[in-house]
Amino acid sequence: MPMIGPTPKNGSREAVRNLVGGPGAELTKPAGRRPVLLLSRDAAYPILNKFIAAEITATIRHIPIEVPLGSAEGMSQPCVGNCDNLRTISKIHLVKKVSRISQRRVHEAKRAKANTGQFPAP
Repeated sequence: MPMIGPTPKNGSREAVRNLVGGPGAELTKPAGRRPVLLLSRDAAYPILNKFIAAEITATIRHIPIEVPLGSAEGMSQPCVGNCDNLRTISKIHLVKKVSRISQRRVHEAKRAKANTGQFPAP
């Protein structure tokens, strides 16, 4: 679901969609410009102007709320989407779409989101 830039026209019905990397999104301080993993449902992208996103970080703690990411997802180094740091991001702050995550990563993102205790288990 992470995405930067134009709204996706179509996609799977998964809750997790594209991976955003590179410059990523313009977040408020202290985050600044960084990659994000978008976690909103696919049907929301053409309609809504704000999306749920997890910050992507190179600080890997191997805890259940992390989604492992790497070169297969378009990232330059091993990193994780951290579901402890969920934000609502306005579409206008999404800068560039880097990649789309695999179905395996979609399931891992759903699991990580559920492990925060804020969302139902997949």
